[in-house]
Amino acid sequence: MIALHQPALLLLLLPALGALWLWRLPGRYLTPLRVLVYGLAILALAEPHLMRRRGGGTLVVAADRSASLPAGSAARQESLIRAVQSHRRADDRVGVVTFAARAAIEHPPQASAFGGFAAGHDLDASNLAEALQAALALIPAQRAGRILLLTDGRYTGADPRGAAGAAAARGIAIDYRLLARGTAGDLAIERIEAPQELRPGEALLATAWIDSPADQTITYALRRGAVIVAQGSRPVPRGLTPLVFRDRPADHPGVVHGYLLTVSGDGGNDPVVENNRARFLVSTAGDKPLLCVPASDASHLPGLLASGGREVRVCAPHELDGRLESLAGYAGLVIENTRADQIGPAVLQTVAAWVRHAGAGLLMTGGHNAFGVGGYYRSALEPVLPVSMELRREHRKFAMSIVVALDRSGSMAMTVPGGRTKMDLANLGTVEILHLLGDQDEMGVIAVDSQAHVVLPRMPADAMRGQENRILGIQSMGGGIFVYEALKAAA
Repeated sequence: MIALHQPALLLLLLPALGALWLWRLPGRYLTPLRVLVYGLAILALAEPHLMRRRGGGTLVVAADRSASLPAGSAARQESLIRAVQSHRRADDRVGVVTFAARAAIEHPPQASAFGGFAAGHDLDASNLAEALQAALALIPAQRAGRILLLTDGRYTGADPRGAAGAAAARGIAIDYRLLARGTAGDLAIERIEAPQELRPGEALLATAWIDSPADQTITYALRRGAVIVAQGSRPVPRGLTPLVFRDRPADHPGVVHGYLLTVSGDGGNDPVVENNRARFLVSTAGDKPLLCVPASDASHLPGLLASGGREVRVCAPHELDGRLESLAGYAGLVIENTRADQIGPAVLQTVAAWVRHAGAGLLMTGGHNAFGVGGYYRSALEPVLPVSMELRREHRKFAMSIVVALDRSGSMAMTVPGGRTKMDLANLGTVEILHLLGDQDEMGVIAVDSQAHVVLPRMPADAMRGQENRILGIQSMGGGIFVYEALKAAA
């Protein structure tokens, strides 16, 4: 099939025909030659190209799951994904990647139906760059592919233009379906101006700027913890209006007070209610204690820290209060040889935000339960610490060689909660193992049923990273589970 990149340029045929009619040339052959030259020149300008069937393609849908999307977006995204799958050709493959603070592979490219969203996300971010990188990794190098973005266009983290450039270099088109909230009639708290710290006995003076889409009467309330500082209603004009609040909090040195301001309009149809609430923290000047999460009750670290003249408070990992207003009452956090899962991902996310935006201190000691081996690799704390959580080439004495044997018997086709199969989970786990390896390590992948099948022979990990789609494409094929055959092939 022949197609044109610039079909609109064919309209140049009209003035060309006019020129042929007005300025006729004598001779029998000059006019046909002139017609041929004009036609070929205009056709060349239209950039014709031949579209050939190259076999099936891969479409990866990257769905934004962040909180900035309108209500009901998840249902619309799942409906769009199923619509895409219903129109695919027999040899096409459709994959799904979801993203918020991090990207997750929900559905490796395959012919089977998408079972719905299952990955958990921190909804307060939208890492579009990581989502594009994950989608690119799912498209085989020698296979036609496209990426479909389902997003509102807002992103956090790295600039996605780098990943978009990598897609363009591979000839992979990026399409998008915009799922944005309407902003007409949006009442919002534009910003709050308040001091970060008060002297003991000093009163608080805070100004909130309210952006109103029209003249209306708004209702507001300012709370300090459970105490209502001010509430009421007042008319505001269209545009920005300041609301000034005064408070006299307790003047205990080092105490942090959390404030919550809420506003609402009189129309009741605000399209973005999330920006009708704002929190801010104000502390009273004075020394703040250190918070220490020791490795055990017998740890000597809290005593050593206290011997330096600093007040130290001790907290078990599972008792760590992850609220920002609670953490703000400390000068810093010390984590001693404690696994990441003992603290929890939600608390680690808040600690990272506290360190990054409030300038709090963070100290992590080494040990068998710390850093990469303790589960902090690719955690929320990794970007705020000045060390890498993975063992680099120059830090290792020996390289590692690992062969992963995956069961692909009939039972692996069983589904699990969330719509995935056991085989999908095994494939995703194998890819995560690959991500943990350094470039000097080696890895091989074997699928086993009644016999061992080498999916990828043992090779350097950096070479295997370009073939993740082959791992994700392993399917349950029936048969038994001959473990000995897998061990023999791996050896």
